[in-house]
Amino acid sequence: MENWELVTSDAEHSSQGFLPFRVVKPSPDSDERERRPCVIMLHPTGADRDYHVEWEASLVARGYMTCALDLRHHGGRVDGGMTYQQAIARSYTDHETFKERPFLLDNVWDLQHLLDVLSERPDVDERRIGITGLSLGGMVSWFLAVIDERVFAPVPLCGVQSFSYALLNNKWHGRVMSIPDVFRAAAPGGKLSELSSETVARVWERILPGLLSTYDATYSLGCIAPRPLCVVTGGRDAKNPVEGVREAIAAAQEVYAAQGVGDRIELFAPGDADHELTPAMREVIDEWLDRWLLVP
Repeated sequence: MENWELVTSDAEHSSQGFLPFRVVKPSPDSDERERRPCVIMLHPTGADRDYHVEWEASLVARGYMTCALDLRHHGGRVDGGMTYQQAIARSYTDHETFKERPFLLDNVWDLQHLLDVLSERPDVDERRIGITGLSLGGMVSWFLAVIDERVFAPVPLCGVQSFSYALLNNKWHGRVMSIPDVFRAAAPGGKLSELSSETVARVWERILPGLLSTYDATYSLGCIAPRPLCVVTGGRDAKNPVEGVREAIAAAQEVYAAQGVGDRIELFAPGDADHELTPAMREVIDEWLDRWLLVP
């Protein structure tokens, strides 16, 4: 086990410019010259790098190297003066002077720096890097894979959704209530009960410009092709309405098919699962990672 901190931005502009991460790999008795597949593990909102520690251990036992980290305003990056929720709210209320993008984009920035480090390690096979994570971790996994081809096998868990679909079909409430502070700041009288689809759309566009267009799953998932992509989500997950996820997957499947790699994209959405990691979901993720990463 190795514990590191990586500087990702100037401390003058953000308290979040350092990234604590942990690397775990098989026993030192193994061949240190061997380049191994690496799986980046990301936690959900409110958790930290230890959230998937048992899962990490099982992956390492099968021959993987794992890398777990604290996303911004979580774990070792908790800022005493500003919580994660408060940071997102400030990116809405003070967007002209507050330059952070705590909702997803800053974490993607950090992870691109982490990929720089992993790709230079002599014990990492840079052609076999995967990523997975639950909820917030699933969203960051999706966004990172879209923007950076060094992620070969992304498996976002309960993170992919069509934000546009949710708005058009009045199914945005689950995701909104996962980060209520920013929507309370935007709601008339600060009352979440007074929120409208129009207000929700305005918040999304301010805290992450392009979320309802360029970045949305319907438009962005296809950018991952021809790399293997498995999207795992709960069929009853109110935060990620499965109908919107299916629409996004269908659009991406057309791109994969056009490139002759239709077998490299899958959706697993069990109807009895909510916003969670079930044993069946984990089994699917493990099998997908093994299929695409374990064999050089």
